[in-house]
Amino acid sequence: MSNEKIKLNNEELAKLKNIIDTETSIYTRLGQIEKQLEIASKQKNDLLSELDSYNKMKDNLQQVLKNTYGNITGIDIESGELSITK
Repeated sequence: MSNEKIKLNNEELAKLKNIIDTETSIYTRLGQIEKQLEIASKQKNDLLSELDSYNKMKDNLQQVLKNTYGNITGIDIESGELSITK
C-alpha cells in the first residue's frame, strides 16, 4: 500500500477554507460571549451584594426611627413628615 496525494481543485479548497474560517470565527465569538457572561454575572453578584448592604442599612434605620418615633405607617420623603400610629 502506498499513499497517494491528490490536490483539491481551487473551488473545493476555497469551500474548505471558508468552512474552517467560519468555524474559527464562531468559536471566537462564543468565547467572547462566554467572557461577557462571566463579567455580567460578576457585576450582577456585586450589585446584589450592594443591594443587600443597603437593605441592611434601611432595616437598621427603620428600627432606629421606630425606637425614636414609634410605629411609623408612612414617610413623606419630600417633607420629612412621618405618619405614626398611637
